[in-house]
Amino acid sequence: MDYDTPDAVPPPAGGEGRNRPPMDYDTLLDGCCQVGVQIVRCGGEIQRAEDTVRRLLAAYRLEGEVFAVPNCVWVSVRAPDGRVHTVMRRVPSIVTDIDGIERFNDLSRRLCADPPADPAELSARCGAALAELRAYPVVLRLAGYFLGAFFFALFFGGGWAEAWCAGLAGLACGAVLSYLERAGANAFLSTLASAFVLGAVSFTLRAFGAPISLEVTLAGGIMVLVPGLVFTNFMSNLLTGDMVSGLATFARALLSAVKGLAWGLEKPCIPVSTLEAMAWPLAHLEGNIVCAMDARRQQIYNAVFLAEGGELKRLREDRAISLEEAAADLAELDGPAYLVGDGAGLCLDFFPGRGIPCRPAPGHLRLQSAVGVGLAAQRLWPQNAVSAQELAPAYLRLSQAERERLERNG
Repeated sequence: MDYDTPDAVPPPAGGEGRNRPPMDYDTLLDGCCQVGVQIVRCGGEIQRAEDTVRRLLAAYRLEGEVFAVPNCVWVSVRAPDGRVHTVMRRVPSIVTDIDGIERFNDLSRRLCADPPADPAELSARCGAALAELRAYPVVLRLAGYFLGAFFFALFFGGGWAEAWCAGLAGLACGAVLSYLERAGANAFLSTLASAFVLGAVSFTLRAFGAPISLEVTLAGGIMVLVPGLVFTNFMSNLLTGDMVSGLATFARALLSAVKGLAWGLEKPCIPVSTLEAMAWPLAHLEGNIVCAMDARRQQIYNAVFLAEGGELKRLREDRAISLEEAAADLAELDGPAYLVGDGAGLCLDFFPGRGIPCRPAPGHLRLQSAVGVGLAAQRLWPQNAVSAQELAPAYLRLSQAERERLERNG
């Protein structure tokens, strides 16, 4: 067969390519995408998932674009006839499954070493690997929740009484979490409900006379809800340059931990805009502060503040906006603008050409920091305090997958 024809693809490594049917690119991409989705779903790093899909495509002598975030994986290739084939798959709720990561890593190695001639076999073998994932008995999982809380209470300086009470609270927390996960409940709601039960059990034991320190008991118990692997993946994503995935993963992990701690300790929360937090370290300057985060496709997440006398006045609400629209809007402002955020470089390349005077913020103040979050929260306390139940992330736009779904549904 002539592999320069439009509907053919060069044979995979090790294959002779004789009597091969035309390549079904959509089926091939769907199979590759499924492998990437399962790696992300099991808690693998974004870079690992993207690299795996690229290697699978390379096994079929194809070069493509792969883009993954914690809730979606996209794969796109250009066929020999010039047509672009793209497949996107949503990632189900992410779990921590080290065995799953290892199994799909092993599957990808075997597929790359001996890619099947029929691309449909990719999906079939991915489904088989998924069916073989180890399912731990509920009793064993609950024992893990008990022992985790028990030993963390000892680690935090508690005695045997705190350890046993924390273990019981962790056991109750794990039972609620396991039930809600099996019922398909939202991850945030599951965490909130299990944290509430953990706190309720701790307070009840104390009310019935248990000689315990509530602080140590709650601290030990709440550790079973802290997403340690998610924090690790967040750092890995940032170190490999996946800023969007890293920040999204970090926000998910941090918000879960904060809500659980706040509910268990009955503490209020202060929701802070990331864009506003960027601006506060520059409040000592005089002039307009343009906060910009790169939203890709020549768009930015943006807010504008006026810095005067160490205080900030909001001029524009948080928004997702194109660079062209932002330039037209900022032309109405007086005076130069200080650019802050990872989108500052985009704005610095674009705005001067539209007649907008601007300059980047000092390098050590250009990105968001804990100092900015603290300064913003200090100004918002106590009038903007909310309960743990009310704390929720605020997204400036839907994900691309959600926008495409709404467009398809009219």
